[in-house]
Amino acid sequence: MTNKEMTFDLSFQSTDAMLRKATAGELDQFHSLVVEHGDQLGPWAELAVAYAQMPEQYRGLRPAGDSKWSAIQKALIHGEISGNSYQSTFGVFPLSQLGSTEQEMEIWDQWRLRFKLAAENSGFPKSFASALTGAMGELQDNVPLHSENVESGLVAFQGGAGIFELVVSDRGIGVLASLRKNAEYQHLAHSGEALDVAVADGESRFGKDSGHGYGIGQLYRALASVDGDVRFRSGDHALELSGAGSDSVLRPSLSQKWELPGLTISVTCRTRPMGG
Repeated sequence: MTNKEMTFDLSFQSTDAMLRKATAGELDQFHSLVVEHGDQLGPWAELAVAYAQMPEQYRGLRPAGDSKWSAIQKALIHGEISGNSYQSTFGVFPLSQLGSTEQEMEIWDQWRLRFKLAAENSGFPKSFASALTGAMGELQDNVPLHSENVESGLVAFQGGAGIFELVVSDRGIGVLASLRKNAEYQHLAHSGEALDVAVADGESRFGKDSGHGYGIGQLYRALASVDGDVRFRSGDHALELSGAGSDSVLRPSLSQKWELPGLTISVTCRTRPMGG
């Protein structure tokens, strides 16, 4: 390792750029990878997936004490839940802690209430907060159903004035491998094609008539009253949609990236001005 230092603002673009260097075996030449700013939640989640996959390449990472990174690492490594206090604006729930006992379900139900309250306190209507909480639950359910690595899964939220973020992430087998478990989807050639299928309502590894695969549609319906961006990151592709809302057109953008395990869904919701 050299004495080179890289400083950057954390974004989806910078996480993609670092992943490219890490995949090429070039990131470990930096003795320090210093995150100067990292307000958005989704890039932190993708960075955590890459870090867990290639820790030697990311060994110079210096998040400068960012609370989001600390909470995500504590969740993934120690199963620590954050955001369970009243009026929390940020929280992470490791899915390793989501069990079937009454006590475990009570903890999850309480965290879901904190999630909903954080959305309301960010300026969103109660109806939207309820709809998004329902969509979050459906997306979370997909991790044990499809990832084959539920221990790596997490759900996270972050609220602020007029903005709310949701992330559901895992380091499982990814969308392509999951869909290919079903003969209907064995023709899919790459993760981009798989993401195109997966974001359609009613599509899942269990087939079109299975009653599964409706979490994405529930998410879209929740976003109908707000402006939003959604990013699906799996394998070597990202599918991004912006302008979600009842009076605007979903604008999908599919791009090839560098390999990232599992599936990370990042959602950003913004309130609209009255009449806007």
